[in-house]
Amino acid sequence: SVVGSGSVVAASMVSENMGSILSGYTVRPGTIAYTSPEACESCHYGPQADIFSLGVVALELISLQTPPEPRLGEVYSPSAAMERAEELLAKVPPGNDPTTWMDLKRLCIWMLRPHPEERPSARELCTSRVLLPYVEQLVLTCPKLRILLLKNSSSPT
Repeated sequence: SVVGSGSVVAASMVSENMGSILSGYTVRPGTIAYTSPEACESCHYGPQADIFSLGVVALELISLQTPPEPRLGEVYSPSAAMERAEELLAKVPPGNDPTTWMDLKRLCIWMLRPHPEERPSARELCTSRVLLPYVEQLVLTCPKLRILLLKNSSSPT
């Protein structure tokens, strides 16, 4: 089926060995509130730093609250963003499906784990129960994206 082929493409859409767009920078990337703990602590970070930043953006979209910026000299705990997500997403807002809300909450908290090896890969995000239908729809409606993803899925992993 066409949807089934979308699932295959979505499952293999991100090459696990693709580097972060931030890799190789010597200056801390981006706005500090969106920066992963490992990027704040050193110059050694990879694609999982991007996953953390995506988690901060997801939390902002879901909670409609911007992340706090640390004051000059203030250092947040590596788990501060994850703890904030747990607090902000603790209750299912009225009118939301509890199952979908819990899936979004788990996904957001997973992206905000303090240690990069504990965060999902881009592939795991794209194939998560809550995002997969949207990824499949994108693959089906964007021919150029489908070609790019198929090209990346044929790369060695």
